[in-house]
Amino acid sequence: MAWTLRALQDCLGLHNKTEQEQVGNLLHAIGECADDIVTTLRVNEQTASHTDVGAALNGYFAVRRNIIVERARFNSRKQTPEESVDTFIQDLYRIAEDCEYGTLKSSTTHYQIAYKQNQTSHSRLPFA
Repeated sequence: MAWTLRALQDCLGLHNKTEQEQVGNLLHAIGECADDIVTTLRVNEQTASHTDVGAALNGYFAVRRNIIVERARFNSRKQTPEESVDTFIQDLYRIAEDCEYGTLKSSTTHYQIAYKQNQTSHSRLPFA
């Protein structure tokens, strides 16, 4: 959102305006839905700076992930018969990014590969 605020400042010529004028012009440029969102976030338009308003809007629009759903997706991921080993492992690592495993991500992914391998009757993953 930081680049968006800078772009809006440049487009609207806000650099030489007061903070209150910047906030007002920013909210006007975003549209009337911004007023409702700012009210919901309890940001005081009269005292907040344009960076405060931008940070509040950025937090409001930030992507929120459901960790339980992401971990269920990770745990239920299986290698398809036509899928290569590399593709399967890369996808597991990509899904693990959204699971917030932290330092356990690598070991959890290794366990998941070994566990899924033991569940299948036909061995597709080569282990040395």
